Amino acid sequence: HLGSGKVFVVEADDSDGSFTSYHPAGAIITNIELDHVDNFATLADIDRIFSEFVETVQEFLVICGDDAGASRLLDRPRNRALKVITYGTQGSPNLALDRIHLAPKSSTARLTFNGRVLGELKLAIPGRHNLLNAAAAIAAGMELGAPFHKLVEGLASFSGARRRFEIRGEVSGVTVIDDYGHHPTEIKATLETASRYSGAGRVIVIYQP
Repeated sequence: HLGSGKVFVVEADDSDGSFTSYHPAGAIITNIELDHVDNFATLADIDRIFSEFVETVQEFLVICGDDAGASRLLDRPRNRALKVITYGTQGSPNLALDRIHLAPKSSTARLTFNGRVLGELKLAIPGRHNLLNAAAAIAAGMELGAPFHKLVEGLASFSGARRRFEIRGEVSGVTVIDDYGHHPTEIKATLETASRYSGAGRVIVIYQP
């Protein structure tokens, strides 16, 4: 547990369904698709376990409106009222991203909450997916009472997570990047980011089975 605040942040493990035991105050769901097929045979099985998880969330749920799987949860009946906050670039989410600029080593977007412009999000890491993830963190942070300017200030200094487009070094003009993308959506995002990062250069993929 890093820090001394009252908020404990967990990356919930959906691979075996154990995240239904957490009963968190709030939750973020970025995407839902057929994954962890050693435990879930069909997409319907995964939808069902996420629906069970949603029933355990106590106060608020942050959902990516750009993801078809996460959006399906919005249409499923719930046993009680739960505050739902959507984010994304499509439709009319509560927290909308526009004026997106994706640079080789950074990314920016304007954020609007329920029609009111909050300001600009600037990340020192590349990729559209990272802008979406940061927006989710902002939505949850604001719901927990953190001021927007402090949230974007903290995110601006975030340098990325280990094995998520992690730059390991450069040798003879070749930049070596390590990424843990292990299903089609993650791999697609990684390759798009790598192509933008390399510019006129080549992208050579070495894949660990």
